Amino acid sequence: MPTPQVLSTARTHLRPFELTDADAAFAWFSDPEVMRYIPSPPDATVRQTEERIGRYREHGLKHGFSKWIIIDEKTGAPIGDAGFFTLPGSDRAELGYRLARKEWGKGLATEIAARWLEVAPEWYGFREVFAFAHPENQSSLHVMEKLGFRYSHVEKIYGTDAPLHRLSLAPALSGHVSSESVSPALPTMSSQALLVPAGTGTTFNVLGIATTIKVTAAQSDGAYVLYEQVIPPGLGVPPHVHTREDEIFFVLDGEVEFLAGTEVVVAKAGDIVHAPRNVPHAYKAIGETPATMRFLASPGDIEAMFAQLASWPSDEPPDLGKLGELCAKFGISFA
Repeated sequence: MPTPQVLSTARTHLRPFELTDADAAFAWFSDPEVMRYIPSPPDATVRQTEERIGRYREHGLKHGFSKWIIIDEKTGAPIGDAGFFTLPGSDRAELGYRLARKEWGKGLATEIAARWLEVAPEWYGFREVFAFAHPENQSSLHVMEKLGFRYSHVEKIYGTDAPLHRLSLAPALSGHVSSESVSPALPTMSSQALLVPAGTGTTFNVLGIATTIKVTAAQSDGAYVLYEQVIPPGLGVPPHVHTREDEIFFVLDGEVEFLAGTEVVVAKAGDIVHAPRNVPHAYKAIGETPATMRFLASPGDIEAMFAQLASWPSDEPPDLGKLGELCAKFGISFA
């Protein structure tokens, strides 16, 4: 059965791009604000927009799906583009959406993206979809959150370290999904066993502490994330409260001073500290040698915060105001 060539939503419809759409599409592809968080720069000429549309059309012929132009149902005017594209170097599908600036703030991105997710399993056979947005693009991140995307991992995309988010579409979504009634997908534990050999994992620097991901949120389908940290003497994390996840700390080597609620304890190799959500806690390595510690955070959404912290300079003190703002987005406050 041929794939439909029109996608309808409550206020719009979408169709594949034609080269004759270039003049209209240039309005948003050339807008620096619209393209602010996009890896490619704004188009400087209509010719560049034609070339962009040509790539979309070529992608559609090769893969069977691509970015489509969005048409306002009332006026018939083109107002943006949305659809699926393959992530570089893979067959994984990435959902993207982009609207002309005058259409912002109307809930259209959620309406259109939700409709794409509704038809994707039937039209394209998708069982999972990825999405990414710049950490400062809060509007796009909010749309992804409403749609049910969960942080997966950081990946180099178009030369940039991009936090990828994943949404499982198995079983397929059924019924119309409106922008007012989008429910997050429930995480399901992976059914595959996983061996994590010693010395493996992705390591990055978080505020001066070497942090290695041992089990990612994607590998547990969002249920948890498991890290290992090597903490220099005197360094650690000040008193703070998580409202969304519980944490369990496993001390492997050295000594770590913990604040757990109102009690201060010293944990040594082999000791475990449990810090439930909403309980203030802090830790720092004490003694003259670094401490090694693993910690499990459940659920695993906090991995996205660590991914953003990893991009901050590690050779200078963090901006405490900026740090507080970032943590607040993940339900964390400093005591």
